[in-house]
Amino acid sequence: MLKTIMKMDKGREKQIIWPVIAVLLCTFCFFNEAKGDEKEQDNKSPIPSQLELIWSTNLSLERWTDQRDVTIRVYPWGKACIADAVVTDRKAPDVPVEQKVYALGADGNELFRKFYIDLPFVFAYGHFKAAGQNMYRWFDRYENPGPLGLRYHVWLDGSGNILWVEAQRFDERRHHPNTVTANEDGTISAFTARCDGASCQVDRLRVSEKGIDREGWKSVTVWDLPGYDRNTYQYEVVGVGDSYMMIFQRRLGHKATEGEHEYRLVRFDRNGRTISASRHLFPARHDTMATHNIAFTLSPDGSFLYFTISGRTGAFLSIDQKGKETWKTNVGLPLDLTIGPSSLRPFEDGWLLEGRVRSFVPGQPLIHNGDVALLRFSPNGKLLWHFRLKRPNEEGMKYIGTIEKHIFFSKGRSLFCYQEKHTK
Repeated sequence: MLKTIMKMDKGREKQIIWPVIAVLLCTFCFFNEAKGDEKEQDNKSPIPSQLELIWSTNLSLERWTDQRDVTIRVYPWGKACIADAVVTDRKAPDVPVEQKVYALGADGNELFRKFYIDLPFVFAYGHFKAAGQNMYRWFDRYENPGPLGLRYHVWLDGSGNILWVEAQRFDERRHHPNTVTANEDGTISAFTARCDGASCQVDRLRVSEKGIDREGWKSVTVWDLPGYDRNTYQYEVVGVGDSYMMIFQRRLGHKATEGEHEYRLVRFDRNGRTISASRHLFPARHDTMATHNIAFTLSPDGSFLYFTISGRTGAFLSIDQKGKETWKTNVGLPLDLTIGPSSLRPFEDGWLLEGRVRSFVPGQPLIHNGDVALLRFSPNGKLLWHFRLKRPNEEGMKYIGTIEKHIFFSKGRSLFCYQEKHTK
């Protein structure tokens, strides 16, 4: 009887074991295939699925090789864009071996390219502003190094030809870096600011194809800031056409885990008269990098939007043109980030924030690891998606900027233009 049962069990074993082996083999094949897919995915572009490629192009850089680095920057110019490309040797990164300027159409086609030589500045270290069909650029060159230097103002026509260059001496200790706005008449307003005590002086240069109007406009404003001095307040000047606004900020409280950031926003008209002044507070913690860890932007409706970070919590605050708070919200962040004043911008129907990722090591301060993150928010501050672009190696993709609804990346001398996917 026992032998019979054993025979039956052996027969059942055969019936049971073979299907099990078949299942295991299929499972093994499935996971191997999945691993292969995973490897293929790793080799693909790191760009997230929320973005789609619109166009790409290779910039014609004759002196670029795999052993040299390329710095590419993009700027809006009407429906087109301007791309600066500078090639440098890795052993001498401050000395360009080639620098070109490209105008690229909405489809990525090259409209023109310019190769500028014998200039006392490097285009990669300058700034750009569209002035109608013309272009205005400015570059700072320091002397020996130090706070003194020359600011070069350059006006170019719609074909990239330089019409004039003027140099202006500046002292970094007295003049805040420029903020530049384009006016409806095709001219440019360039602002600098200097604060001492409760007195702030804002100078504006009007720049046009005729040159710099040095007597164009100067405004001296005094605003009562209790306890103000240059060590407790930081300030920014933001141009809004012919008018401007000033942002003052400082940290209140001295405890390690408590305190607030105080922001004062003052709007002025084109003659320097105060339109509105308002005071706003944000919570601040010890793990906030510094009082300048904020970003701000102007909304299409003219309101002003703040964004601050404390730990892994972000805070939005919208202020209308009269200084009234219209909406605010807190949002959890997926990464430890550092941001700057220009890190936030309107994007599609909401907002796009770019930041540098910080690494956390217990017992040590947060440090930047070279990674870049982009975070997309809805109009009311809800986080829609984000992605992290690892620190690029020699072959890696680099994030280089955003123009309106387009996001730009580079890889070597290649330029890629993406936009957000829209579901039907």
